[in-house]
Amino acid sequence: MTTYLQPSPNRPNPDALSPADSKFIQEHFNVYGGSLTVEGQPVDWSAIEEIEVAVAPHISGPAGWLVRNVVIREERYHVGLYSGRDEIILPNLTLPVAKYIVACIAHFAPLAVRYSGLPDFAPTMNKD
Repeated sequence: MTTYLQPSPNRPNPDALSPADSKFIQEHFNVYGGSLTVEGQPVDWSAIEEIEVAVAPHISGPAGWLVRNVVIREERYHVGLYSGRDEIILPNLTLPVAKYIVACIAHFAPLAVRYSGLPDFAPTMNKD
């Protein structure tokens, strides 16, 4: 069985993001009038085949502990978008930004998009 994002009738609200997260979205993941630009690269909604979400890895040792507990203070996530041979990875995202990106894909993508990654991160459905 394959897991897909469950299509969402609700458009994600960028105003619900913090100012820093909103700025990140404006600079790296732009949804305008049905078009999508990720890291400056135009992406056709119907070309998106899969999305993957992963927890960003941590550096081990004292330096990793310092960054994780003093500098960042929260878990970070990587989101990958895949279409054919193309992939775009958005690294080191806050939880609200990662969830916003996944919600946008679920809302705007006209075709079923495979999902892999963290369970219970986004509404999904299974198909044969």
